[in-house]
Amino acid sequence: MKFKAQVVVTGMKRAKGDFEGTAYDSTTAYVEVDMDESQKNARGKATQDYKIGTSEVYENYVNVQFPFRAEAEFEITTNGKTQRQRIVSLVPIKTA
Repeated sequence: MKFKAQVVVTGMKRAKGDFEGTAYDSTTAYVEVDMDESQKNARGKATQDYKIGTSEVYENYVNVQFPFRAEAEFEITTNGKTQRQRIVSLVPIKTA
């Protein structure tokens, strides 16, 4: 399932290398999300990390000032037991 939302991206980091023979290559975006206020023990906002692709994706944002607003397309998948959410596209919104 895919859906779009406007988000605030507070940071981003890339990682590429090899750990004990296993290669890894990713970019992670840190997105502002609302805290769950339903239990009356949390308020405000926090950041949640989302994978957005390989380390090459990071290069698309080197000239973008953080934090920034963006149109994000999310994808939710499951293996039948656990759910995974990732960002498949992230387009900065130009401010006037």
